Amino acid sequence: MQTANSIKDPNIINIGKKLLVSSRVIVPKRIKSGILINLPEYRMYIFDKDELRDVLPVAIGLKTWRTPTGEFRIKNKIRNPVWYMPKEMANKLSISREIIPAGPLNPLGDMWIGLDIPHIGIHSTNQPMSIGKPLSHGCMRLYPWHAKKFFNEVQINTYGEIIYEPVKIALAEDMIYLEVHEDVYNFYQDLGYIINKKIKILNLEKKVDYSKISQAVEKKQGIPINITKINKLM
Repeated sequence: MQTANSIKDPNIINIGKKLLVSSRVIVPKRIKSGILINLPEYRMYIFDKDELRDVLPVAIGLKTWRTPTGEFRIKNKIRNPVWYMPKEMANKLSISREIIPAGPLNPLGDMWIGLDIPHIGIHSTNQPMSIGKPLSHGCMRLYPWHAKKFFNEVQINTYGEIIYEPVKIALAEDMIYLEVHEDVYNFYQDLGYIINKKIKILNLEKKVDYSKISQAVEKKQGIPINITKINKLM
């Protein structure tokens, strides 16, 4: 919502301001069962038996401390975890390793879901305003109430995948939709090139309005935009 409405500071929203709220989202990829996290859109998708069960917002790694992509399995679950600063983090920050016990000062919050990717997990947070931003040291943060629900439902060894897809295209009811997010980690030099490549693969070149695509790339609102070419009657 912050990106879609060009809100620079979510703490400062004037009373009476009209907000654009989209109830639609393009699912970047479908998996049979498990967890799919798409970093550029700060979303975690939960699938069960070929059905999308939930979509949760997350925080991801800093631009200088990126969350890795790839497949994973849920390794462990810990309530009220103790935070042990990773050695790599201490070395990078040139400080002594910290140990923070469970409590309000613990950056992991009260729920930790560890992945089999070293030092990476999905967890609660004591900084809920960080959700939807690249502010972690590689882990994915959830709102505390979402973390509790996810913790109770997810099983050890559940399959998951972390992907990086800043642009998504979908067809629905004979319409073509494009969703563009910020290339937060600057993996791509030209999002327009990526979009055109996807359009060509889908054989949609003659069915899209390229001016609408240009606007979507420029604004990067993170919501589905109808880019269908409308044939005008003569």
